[in-house]
Amino acid sequence: MLNLIKDWHKSGGMFALELIEYINILKKYWYLIVGLTLVAAVIAGVLSSIMPPIYEADARILIREASEAGITSLFGDLTGQSRNQIQNSVEILKSRTLAYNAAEILGLDYALGTPELNGFRKKFSVQPVQGTDFIRITYQSEDPLFAMQAVNALVDAFIESSLVKSREEARAARDFIEDQLVTLEAKLKDVENRLSEFKGTEKVYNPSEEAKAIINKVTNFDVARSEAIVSKRELEAKLDDLFLQLEKETNTYISSQVIGTNPLVTNIKTQLIAKETELQVLLTKSTENSREVQNLQKEIETLKAQLNQQVEKIVTSQTETTNPLYQQLIASISQAQSSLTALEARISALTELIKETEIEFDALPEKEMELARLTRDYQVTESIYTMLLQTREEYRIQEAMQTANIQVIDRAIVPNSPVSPRKLMNVAVASFLGLFLAAMLAFLFEYLDNTLVTKQDVEEYLELTVLAAIPEIASGGDMRGSKKKKKTK
Repeated sequence: MLNLIKDWHKSGGMFALELIEYINILKKYWYLIVGLTLVAAVIAGVLSSIMPPIYEADARILIREASEAGITSLFGDLTGQSRNQIQNSVEILKSRTLAYNAAEILGLDYALGTPELNGFRKKFSVQPVQGTDFIRITYQSEDPLFAMQAVNALVDAFIESSLVKSREEARAARDFIEDQLVTLEAKLKDVENRLSEFKGTEKVYNPSEEAKAIINKVTNFDVARSEAIVSKRELEAKLDDLFLQLEKETNTYISSQVIGTNPLVTNIKTQLIAKETELQVLLTKSTENSREVQNLQKEIETLKAQLNQQVEKIVTSQTETTNPLYQQLIASISQAQSSLTALEARISALTELIKETEIEFDALPEKEMELARLTRDYQVTESIYTMLLQTREEYRIQEAMQTANIQVIDRAIVPNSPVSPRKLMNVAVASFLGLFLAAMLAFLFEYLDNTLVTKQDVEEYLELTVLAAIPEIASGGDMRGSKKKKKTK
């Protein structure tokens, strides 16, 4: 134990000696340390003074959900809203195309792929504000006015790009609805004529109360199924368009069969069919505000979310993301495909319910049964036709809207003070680096100095005992105290 204590004291003493030696070395070369530090500080100050000032302008925008920015379809959001919308928006803001559009707004004659456009683009900084739906856009330039104009031009180009995309989607959806209306209008007239003809021929005008109850039940199921079918067709048309756009971006093609045959997707789809069937049956007995219905709807939404995640994994595993537009198309495809699978489950559930309910028609008299079926066909077709008319008008409104899902919170203003060079920061950093370099040089010079200076040097390196030290005497009789000039024996 005593030996350990002695060793500890010995090591502590050696450390103290080494520290004193380091301090003595720094004292010995103090002129080098002070000189280099001052030189570095002066150089940094001079360079900072002659460097041109750089100004930074910034703007903040809010990315809203599509349902907040405009009217959505009665069948739900068919725009393929991505959970990565903020990141997609950031990548679009960083893209060459948007920088080119911003340059055009500013009147700059830059062509795509030129060094001028790349230099203009690299001066932008686009960063999402963590934990929010905000994006901060900055631009640095020697001209504060141009910095402000560049940021606002990029924001305007982004808003215009979003508006064009939204209008194109609304126009495509409206064209699809109008095609469906033409078919439904002809079907409605045909059903109306057959119903009127049957009433006139058979002299049967109103179904019985029992038949009315069956008609109402089947009609509700049939209307819901028809809405889902129209929505499914609309999604299929959108998916076809998305796949065509995707083929233009890359040679990889995603087959919908890959998604449809996936065992996990099939399992979730089966669960959705069961829950949708249970919901429709429950709605015939309870209201939408009942606890049982709300709990069941939450379970269905959870299954849809799981389906969306699974489909997104399948789609991304089949492809490689290469650019922001490609990422956005992948997100839209995965969202639309999962919605399509959920609609197929809903249609399957409603079809089974309609078949079970239609069996009740067999108990009615023959004429009343035919009247009930014609009445149901007419009510269903009329309901779908009315709904599509309303949807078409909503798409027309959305197509004419001048607002996007982007809200400008703060537009860029002319910056008053430059962000660089930071003179005090530059001088402080340069002084520290000069001090560090000078200290390293001092230790290097001391390491390279192999002369014997003191009595301790002789005893340590030559292992000889110093008997005496003779100081050097100058011609005037004065003794010089320089240790290096002492002679030892």
